[in-house]
Amino acid sequence: EIMPSLVGSEMCIRDRNMTVTFADDGQYTFVFDASDKAAPTLSIFDAQMFGENTVFIRGAMNGWGEVDALVFNADGSYSVDIAIDAGSYEFKIATGDWSTVDLGGVGEDTQVTIGDAKQLTYAGANLMIDIPTSATYRFTVTGPDPSAPKVTVTQL
Repeated sequence: EIMPSLVGSEMCIRDRNMTVTFADDGQYTFVFDASDKAAPTLSIFDAQMFGENTVFIRGAMNGWGEVDALVFNADGSYSVDIAIDAGSYEFKIATGDWSTVDLGGVGEDTQVTIGDAKQLTYAGANLMIDIPTSATYRFTVTGPDPSAPKVTVTQL
């Protein structure tokens, strides 16, 4: 769940400390964005953007099943290693119910290139990937903002 963001002058009250109240104990990721120095933002996200949900790489390479679960890593990313034969495949990132988490391509931009991060969107189109060599590939999903995750696929 995304926590409220603080913007611009809300963050810059002279001689006052900023306070944040968390609803739950846990690990959080703070993102300070000063790309606009006149209105910097501080966003706070749950470190585990999928919460307690088990999320899978589901696609033609594994029968669209619930077999390749993403594992939360200490750096805030999720990953799974999958042995894949050479070929072209469609896939998505989703929970077993296909609705709690259902991540795919943004619009018609569905081609995943090995080694490049790909922006994801909820209820997006099936992603496409060309696997040139039969090998093990690591699928890594990063946040921390659950409304703007990315997937990167690398050959191991």
